[in-house]
Amino acid sequence: MLHCEFFQEFSGHRGGIYRLVPGQEDIFYSVAGDGVVAQWELGNVTATALLQTDSPIFAAYIAQEQQLFFAGQQNGILQILSLQTRKIVQKINLSAPIYDIRVIHNQLWVACGKGFCAVLDLNNFEKQHTIQLNNQNIRTILPILGKQQVAISGSNGKIYLLNSNNYHILQEWQAAVRTIFTLVEKPASNLPILYSGGLNAVLNRWCINPINKEVEISAHLFAINQIIIIPEFSLLVSASSDKSFKIWDLETLTLLKVIDPTKPKSHIASINTICWLPNAQMLVTAGDDKRILSWKIYRNQHNN
Repeated sequence: MLHCEFFQEFSGHRGGIYRLVPGQEDIFYSVAGDGVVAQWELGNVTATALLQTDSPIFAAYIAQEQQLFFAGQQNGILQILSLQTRKIVQKINLSAPIYDIRVIHNQLWVACGKGFCAVLDLNNFEKQHTIQLNNQNIRTILPILGKQQVAISGSNGKIYLLNSNNYHILQEWQAAVRTIFTLVEKPASNLPILYSGGLNAVLNRWCINPINKEVEISAHLFAINQIIIIPEFSLLVSASSDKSFKIWDLETLTLLKVIDPTKPKSHIASINTICWLPNAQMLVTAGDDKRILSWKIYRNQHNN
């Protein structure tokens, strides 16, 4: 039997929290509508404020090798922060809201409003290419493991599969009528398998070679804001604007656990973001109620 037990609450943000990023061991980071980048550690309810900006921060990413923290703001400013010195390395104005950030092949890919992805050199942060896909917001970027491919989705409901070397579109398909907020890839799969979620509250599983929708589930009452995979337990977790997060079996997509406002210590507003801390086997959730909650995930011994 799967258990999900409340562990600890962290508070301090003055705006809704938009992204959680796992760090090393028991450390994680949050960015929020108050323009703050905060560092947290399990067991310590006091945050370290790393950065205060003048605009809400929607996106965040850590390049572990370079020890750089990237924060993408609503006003189009990309903040690049050294985690070693805790000082700003550079600011770049991309002229559109920033929704997602990834490092792919020594390049920084940034998903922006106005339908484009900016590709920057990871060493000097000079822009190398602009990928114009449409005229709507690009919401998520997902590098495909073991392949020179990148999946991208956004407000037009399409998923694009690109060659990450020459930026050419390999495939595109209409995955939803409205915005797709989140994409993840099933680990250790012979063929690329993607899971998507978005404004229509539907959880989909896709085989992308060739394109085939394998599963469609009406998973939540309102938008699915983020999906993550917990490989240690073969679980998928979805977080929603309906104030709940749900835990699913990764293979069968059987619903195993629901944490919603009827449960003690749960969120009372939209859950915007989730992350997994494997060292502690802890799930961390956050959202519009300005609270960060941590949850211990485990199974009964005889089911391990």
